[in-house]
Amino acid sequence: MLIKKICMSVLLIVSTFCAAAAVDNKTQLAMQMLDAMQMDTMMKKMVDQVSGAVDKRYLTQESCDAAKPIELEFKQKLLDQLSKNLESDEVKVDMGAIYAQVYSEDELRELTAFYKSPLGKKYLQHQPELLQRAMQLGQDRVIGLKPQIEKLTQEYSPRILEAAKTCKAPAAAPRSQK
Repeated sequence: MLIKKICMSVLLIVSTFCAAAAVDNKTQLAMQMLDAMQMDTMMKKMVDQVSGAVDKRYLTQESCDAAKPIELEFKQKLLDQLSKNLESDEVKVDMGAIYAQVYSEDELRELTAFYKSPLGKKYLQHQPELLQRAMQLGQDRVIGLKPQIEKLTQEYSPRILEAAKTCKAPAAAPRSQK
């Protein structure tokens, strides 16, 4: 009787695990699209970018010789953790589920076909550079707006604070961009 209960418990645990591990068809389609997008390569590049940032932040010439081995050990452990988590099958399933929530099955098939096409491959090749340049453009534009933002902040802060006095909980005044 005890053996039967143990077997039933093991069977229940295994079946629960298998049910949780099952991925629906739409998520599988999304995961195929992620393969076509070379998501694994993108994640590796992200880890490489973090590696470069760690080098700039921690592995500087000002570092003393005694600290360098510890800094290198820190960097390696950090990169190992990032690789382990960002390049895991679990992340791929989670990412697939996100795309599956947004796109229909037909759209996922179309996207997969696009990313496998010559134009899709070119897009993937240049996407990181385009995103970086677009982000820089956005930052430059916001910096150019700093005088207008400061002026609006100075103009509206007193008004917001005055209006907030009539509320039960005071509102926070906009902070200036410095």
